[in-house]
Amino acid sequence: MTTWTVKLLGRFQLKDASNTPQPIRNQDAIKLLAYLLYFHQRSHACNQVAEVLWPHLDEVRRRNLFQKSLKLLYRQFSIAENSVITCQDGRLSLDIRYFNVDIISIKALIQQARSCSEPRQRLGYLMSIIQRDYGLLLSQFEDDWIVSERLHLHALYLTT
Repeated sequence: MTTWTVKLLGRFQLKDASNTPQPIRNQDAIKLLAYLLYFHQRSHACNQVAEVLWPHLDEVRRRNLFQKSLKLLYRQFSIAENSVITCQDGRLSLDIRYFNVDIISIKALIQQARSCSEPRQRLGYLMSIIQRDYGLLLSQFEDDWIVSERLHLHALYLTT
C-alpha cells in the first residue's frame, strides 16, 4: 500500500513512501488535506468543510474553490490502489491508512502515557513527547479553525 508522510506541525510537508517531498503548490488544497487529516475520525459534509475553510467567500465561490482543491488532491493521490479521498452523497472522507501524520503519532503517544500504569514507562512516553520541538500547527496559515486547534493543542501539551 502506498503511504505518505505528512507534517502538520510547523510548515506543512508531504512526502511519498520513498521520503521524497511531494509539493502541493495550491494553498487551498493544502488546507483541505490538512483539515481532512486533522479530523480524520469522521466523514464531513462537503458544504460544511467549504464553509469552515473559506468562510469569507460566498457560497458559489466556496463551492468552486472546494471542487478545484478536491480535484487537485484526487490527482495528487491517484497512484494509490484505492480511493484515498472519497466524496459520496455530499460527504467527504479520507482513508487515514495511507498516511503517517505527525500529530496523530503524538496523540497516540499521549494516549499511551495516559493508559500506562508503570510510572517509569509513563515518564518515558511523556519525556519523548515534551522533548520534541513540534512547532505550531500549520504555521504558515492563520485560518480560524487552525488557530482554534493550536489553542487546543497548546492546552494538551501543557496538560502533558
